[in-house]
Amino acid sequence: MFPSGISVSSASFVRSGRAVLHEVTFDAPENGVTVLFGPSGAGKTTCLRLIAGLEHLSDGQILFGGEVLSSKDVYLSPRRRRVGYCFQEEALWPALNVREHLTATLRAQYRDRAWIDLQAQELLDRFGLTSLARRMPAHLSGGEKKRLALSRALAANPSILLLDEPLSSLDGPARDELIAYLKTCRHEKRSVILVTHQLDETFALGDRLVILVGGRVLQQGDLREVMRRPQSRQAAQLLGYRNFYQAVVDGRCLKTPFGEWETTAEWQGEVTAAAYAQDITAEADPRGEGIVESCRPALRYFRLQVRYRRDWVEAMSLQDIPAGQRVSLRDIHPPAIFKEDP
Repeated sequence: MFPSGISVSSASFVRSGRAVLHEVTFDAPENGVTVLFGPSGAGKTTCLRLIAGLEHLSDGQILFGGEVLSSKDVYLSPRRRRVGYCFQEEALWPALNVREHLTATLRAQYRDRAWIDLQAQELLDRFGLTSLARRMPAHLSGGEKKRLALSRALAANPSILLLDEPLSSLDGPARDELIAYLKTCRHEKRSVILVTHQLDETFALGDRLVILVGGRVLQQGDLREVMRRPQSRQAAQLLGYRNFYQAVVDGRCLKTPFGEWETTAEWQGEVTAAAYAQDITAEADPRGEGIVESCRPALRYFRLQVRYRRDWVEAMSLQDIPAGQRVSLRDIHPPAIFKEDP
């Protein structure tokens, strides 16, 4: 447990007789971003609403810095939680302009008008909103609305920042711009929890990763550790792995159909290996066991669908290899491995 951050312990939530969360447990430390990742309906937004105090726990507890925010017997109101919440739909106030969104939020905490004006201007400058200060929400672009929603959430100087799909509905340039702004929040002294079902957002912003499926935690931990070591086929598929094949651990050697690697795995014998398409290379080889079914250009390489024995393999190649040609396949990185239930 991280005593200076958020700790969700055995949290359950029932709505209209249906269990939405089942004994969810995870930590979100300060000075980093914890990503709640998973498909739609996994319970990610419900977790945020419970932390914010917008919903009441059915069981379990939520702590921040060791203080109980919610349990079956304790409920701290949203106003007392020092939470900044950036909603997926922005929830902007249509009658207030950009600056007024910030000053209204600041007035809820401060009385000094000069201080409020100074803080509002700093936020406008930080998020590139100064030239839009008098503009109404209806006349903002999607990216501008997202930046305003984020700056308003930060205007409350929250100890906990909750971000629900902050990049949804944005195009490429606007997404990149908001990612840059979000990165400035990563190392501030607050717990940041980001909800997303997009891998690129997870990779760009996350420090810790919690995979939610069906209201349960499937896997969690340091982002890089979870990415390198998914504990199940379901987790690996959600994390973008596309190739699954049998491998063998023999002592400290991992033997795959496409190469051998040193390993510290605790298992011996047969395991399932998982690899990204970019982790397997294909080379034209008349004696190769793979047969190209399709070859499509990607950004800097070609992506191949290869028939290998009785399996399908996605691989990459620096060459355009026509369908029907034979190829040899090679791991260029050690695959992730896990044991599957028999």
